[in-house]
Amino acid sequence: MGFDVREFPDRETATRQFQSLVRRGVRLHFIYTGGVAGYYNYARQLWDMLPGVDWNGQATTTFFKKMDHVAMLVDDRSDLIHDILRHLPGDAVSAGAV
Repeated sequence: MGFDVREFPDRETATRQFQSLVRRGVRLHFIYTGGVAGYYNYARQLWDMLPGVDWNGQATTTFFKKMDHVAMLVDDRSDLIHDILRHLPGDAVSAGAV
């Protein structure tokens, strides 16, 4: 087995980058699963990791604690799809973007 090498920006860089997206009016939805517990393991972790970002109500998260990180089960994939659709703007859904 190989090494799982992931590079993450430092907190200052991540804060600056996310704040830039929020200032531009970008709406963000983050989906996390319990399948990678070493990286993300509780529902409010994003907010705790980046307390310096003023999200301005433009960011939401969903944490599927029992879902595998690749959503192998049919019910998990269904839950994932419904979560994404629930967070899309209404006009994207009605315009057939999905």
